[in-house]
Amino acid sequence: MKIQNITDWLIWQLAKITRLRLWYLATHIDFNILSACYIFICLTLNMAILGAAAYLTSWDMIFPSLGPTIFLMFYAPSSPMSAPRNAILGHAIACIIGYGGFSILTTLCHPTTTGHINNLYIIVESSIVLGLTGVFMTITGIIHPPAASSALIASLGLMENWQNILVLLFSMGVISIQAWLMHRLNGVKFPKWSPFEEAKGIRLKTKLGDVNARKRGVKGTKHSVEELAKILASRQKINDFK
Repeated sequence: MKIQNITDWLIWQLAKITRLRLWYLATHIDFNILSACYIFICLTLNMAILGAAAYLTSWDMIFPSLGPTIFLMFYAPSSPMSAPRNAILGHAIACIIGYGGFSILTTLCHPTTTGHINNLYIIVESSIVLGLTGVFMTITGIIHPPAASSALIASLGLMENWQNILVLLFSMGVISIQAWLMHRLNGVKFPKWSPFEEAKGIRLKTKLGDVNARKRGVKGTKHSVEELAKILASRQKINDFK
């Protein structure tokens, strides 16, 4: 290419940046090594930006449950569990359930003279909170496993007030925007909000086939989930008599 002026030269230099995109590099570097480097760079950069934002705003924007979320968004960007909608709403509802459970616990159970709540009560409360979070995800299809960590954090009283929930959601917004931009720059598809496809529901492997709860069918067989359950229950009864 013949460079005629400074503008053409700048455009030519900027065009070279596209060579850093994931799929161009994949033709020159082993993809396993490349993907590991990509995840390392993205996770490190994402967390560094989030930490810098926390430092500048003096907000507690770094939560343990955000680590798995960041990893999931870069390891499996096309998975419904990684979509911003599922991540943000999942953490939001989980925090509300956890914070609500701890608030009810502190209201009903009087702290001891040392200001602490009986550990047994906390164990029971956190167990119920985690169970309710699982029920919410199963019914709504908003599946995001790291949100279960947020539910536990809130249920243990580690979120002092509702402002912490807002800060966590703000952090999730920052993470989602970063993930979209980084994937976009590298030619990787990542949803802006809703997942490309909805979660397929509970999937179980049995001796008679694979169960998909949302499709209500069993892969590899002609049985429905209900019919499969009856067959397995019958087998269990037979084995009990042996």
